[in-house]
Order: sequence, then structure tokens, then C-alpha cells
Amino acid sequence: MTFALKDFGTLKKEFNDKVIVILKREQLDKGLENLPKVEDLPPRRRDEILFLTTVLSQLEAQKELKSHEKSTIFYGAMLLIQKDIKNNLNTEGINIIARQEKLENSLLNSSLNEVMNKSAENAPTNLQLTDFYREINAFMRRIFTESDSRKGLSKSHALQVIPFERLAVLANTAYKLEEAATKASIAEMNKEGKSRPDAMTVTKSAPKALTDALGSWEDLKKSLENLIQDERATKNKATVKALSPQRSVQLQFLQTVTQSLTESRNWGINDAQKVAILTGCMYLVREQIRVEYKMDTLTRDDIPKGLLSSGSVVHDKLTTLLKAKTESVENIEALVAAANEYIRHMAIERVVTKEGVKTNFRAEHIFSTIEGLDLTAFLNLALKMIKTCRLEALQRCVTDVKNELEAAKPKEATPSYFSSAYNWFSKKPSKAEEDDDEELEDSNELEPSTAPKV
Repeated sequence: MTFALKDFGTLKKEFNDKVIVILKREQLDKGLENLPKVEDLPPRRRDEILFLTTVLSQLEAQKELKSHEKSTIFYGAMLLIQKDIKNNLNTEGINIIARQEKLENSLLNSSLNEVMNKSAENAPTNLQLTDFYREINAFMRRIFTESDSRKGLSKSHALQVIPFERLAVLANTAYKLEEAATKASIAEMNKEGKSRPDAMTVTKSAPKALTDALGSWEDLKKSLENLIQDERATKNKATVKALSPQRSVQLQFLQTVTQSLTESRNWGINDAQKVAILTGCMYLVREQIRVEYKMDTLTRDDIPKGLLSSGSVVHDKLTTLLKAKTESVENIEALVAAANEYIRHMAIERVVTKEGVKTNFRAEHIFSTIEGLDLTAFLNLALKMIKTCRLEALQRCVTDVKNELEAAKPKEATPSYFSSAYNWFSKKPSKAEEDDDEELEDSNELEPSTAPKV
């Protein structure tokens, strides 16, 4: 059964109806004379519904978006809130049966299922989930100044009706959901795709300042050639294929990408985009080597040398070439995303059938002749790196805000200080008492300020 999206107008009408029911339930539970506002709900439920109503109103105002584009984003928002509800239940210390009962009794969770027409028998595919989470993540970039985490959290955006730390938790969850759904969709693909890639349109180019700093396309190709020669000389091997299996596959992968990008038709890609794609592939290889040495994702440490290990020439050369120790996580994400998009374009087909959209690996693609290459591993590593970059950037922004607030705090600050005069990122709704039967203590901690463990 194909999971069909409702049009945006229907979603809006049905969601608003469910919110009224939730407010009426609150009125009954509290014995209130008048219907409460969303702002009067217990904090957690208040924040979840405010998030959804704000996303809804923002989408309604974006006249340039088509109905199905708005629906895709709002489905992502609803699924994100459902995951937030489930995450909070998981912190209760109760057994799985009790958690499931509470989830089924959650009026907001069941209401969202009805709005989406989602059930065990009628659920989105992993490919659809990937689209939903990707689009809500793109939408939520507005929490950053000019939608750029390099510039920190914005002090003025529509979602600031929710406390910024709650927004950070939701963003954290959404990044992980996108990675998980994409990995699941890759795992479902077969290798029977029959089409060949056509000219490529880059979805989002890496920043010009970044690609300019990395040098010209011709210089980058020469640097890679020198790196490969150094590895062969160090290992005393005449050819790349004579190197260790892991290193041989990795260097053949980089050579194949370089050769493909150098072809006369260029796949519709300019030199700056080629630089971004190849350096992104270099980051993938560098990270794969770090995995071999059991190093944490995207940490700045060198691979240790000792009696049993002399380190890795390729890793060290790539670190220097890429300036990897000082590069921002935002730039690393942009480069790895460029590489990921190119690999997928060359190796994966996306076709529309009566049952919906499907993706499969092409039976033959530019990487097919590399013996021992696990392309799925490369794609999954790219997803992990992108998620880790986002998490680290988010954590840095949150830490910067906390430090700035702490520095601005009066010496005789009261305990309510952060939720009043200096709470830049939240237009605080009126407070309500926590409903012990419905609301759960939040333990969704952000990752440490060092590279997140994933």
C-alpha cells in the first residue's frame, strides 16, 4: 500500500481541529471555565504544539512553495514531534510495555497519526522518511542567523516562541532521524538499476571562499597524484593495486572520481564544484582510515605512532592537503555533502513507478570495476560525517549562547534570570504546572562540545 500525502490545506484543517480537542481536554482536566490557549498547556506539550503551529503558519506564508512541498515539510515536523514524545517516554525508567501504553494514550501522538493517516499498515517508506526529515532539517536552519550555523543562533526567528534549548534538542533529534532513514533506504536498494547517469545539476554549491582556498582543480589533481606516488614509494609498490586491500580500494576510488570529473562532458559541473566533490571524497577516505585505527569521528587528533603502528601516510598527507585540523565543521559538511551527492548521482537511479518513487544502485557505474569497494559503506560514512558536523556546529552555537548569557548576567542574578530579561531566544509563553500524568522530565542532552560520539 502506497503511503499518500495529504494536501497542505487538508493537513492544516485537520491539525487545527486536533489542537482544539487537546485544548478542550485540558479544559476538562483542569476544570477551567474558558478554553485555554496553547501557551497555557504544560511546558512540554506546549512547546511541541507551538513548534507545529509555528511551522504550519510559516509554511502557509510561503506562497512560492507548492502544496506537496509544504506537506512534505509538515509531515517531517509531525514525525519529529512524535519521536520527541517517544524519546521522553524512554526516560521514565518504566518497562517497554508501560511505555507503549503511555504512547498509545498520548492524545497528541494519536492525533498526529490521524492527521497523517499513519498506522502500522499504512506507514511511510524509508525513502519518504528521508525526504520528510531532510526537508524539516532544511526548514529548521532558520534558527541560525541567516540560516548559517557559522553565524550562531539567530536572535529573531519565527520559532523563538519555543525555548532555544528545546529547539536545539529537536534539531539534534532531526539530524539523527535523517541519517537513520537514509541509511535504511540505502540498505533496501538492489543492484538492478539499468539507467545511466545524465548531466548533473549540483543542488547546493560549496561556498566560493572555501573552494578558492582549496586551490585550483588542476593543482588538486596534481596534489592527489603526488600523494599516491608517496604512498607507493613508502610501501615499495609499483602500482596502486599492489598496495594493501584497504588502501588500494581507497586510492582507486579517488582516482576514479578524478577521472570521471575530468571527462570532456564534465557532467555539467564547473571547476569549483569539482574541487568540492574531490576534496569531499578525500575527507571520506581520510575518515575511513581513521575508522581503521579506531579513531572518533572528525576529531582533530593524529593517528598515534608506536611499536605496532607507523601511522598512515595517506591519512597524514590528506590531513595536510585538506587543512583538516583547522577546517570548520560547516565547511567539512559542505564538502562531504558535495561528494555524497556526486556518488549518488553516478551510482544510484531514482525512478517513479505506480507504487511510488524507488531508488536502486545502477548495475553498472563508474565504481563497479573497483574490486572490493563497498559503496554502501562510503555512503553511510558520508551520512555519519554530515550528521556529526551538524551536531558539533549546533552544540557550539548553544554553548556560545550560554557563555554569552552567563557573561551578561548581573552579579546578583535571581534563579529566574535566564528565563526573563536575558533569554534572547524565547518569547516565553505563560507557565503552567507540569502534568505528572502526561508530561515527562527531559533528558535529551546535547552531545559534548567535542566531536559527538555517534
